[in-house]
Amino acid sequence: KRKYHPEPTKALDRTSKRYSRWSHNLRKIELVMLKELGYTVYVDHPHRFILFYVRTIFGKRGLTDASKQLAQKAWNYLNDAMRTDVCLRYRPEIIATAAIYLTVRVMQISLPTNPPWYLLFGATKMELEEISSIIADLYTRESAEYIPVSDKDKETNIICRLREEGLRLKKEEAKSAGQKGGKSTRKGTQTDNGQAKKEKKKNDRSRSSS
Repeated sequence: KRKYHPEPTKALDRTSKRYSRWSHNLRKIELVMLKELGYTVYVDHPHRFILFYVRTIFGKRGLTDASKQLAQKAWNYLNDAMRTDVCLRYRPEIIATAAIYLTVRVMQISLPTNPPWYLLFGATKMELEEISSIIADLYTRESAEYIPVSDKDKETNIICRLREEGLRLKKEEAKSAGQKGGKSTRKGTQTDNGQAKKEKKKNDRSRSSS
């Protein structure tokens, strides 16, 4: 669901005690996080490996329609994986392989098993199962719902929802009207064709009698 953010709150006064207290706490938390991450803040994205891996799997056939669908779906899984901590726990090559592993299971595509195809990319089945389960768990969560923080924000949220609902209904009405128009046009064409055939038969009969 789309979230409608309220109006921005007033900025803190930089000379106030509250501001200095928050600033001090944030710096402490930042140091704790950096220590837990081992001061490694650069992450190599797994997306860069997807197309190369798919081409490697399919070999000389290149990117066919099936392989393009596989690559696109695996890419989508990688986008969703950014909402988890897998990029901090596993190497990007393994995450890319896990996205392909999850995709081939969902799309029911058979890949070499003797030896397993994922060994080519230095991955183990346990790693792929763990990453796939983390990504798949995202789709079992309930949809996020925006919680208004004030009465004005609540009114704005309701207005936006009504506006979206009105646009959706208009699109559906236009789509149904277009389908009806297409059917009537086809019917008119069929009627015209039927009349033309009748006229042709009459002309043939008149010619044969003469």
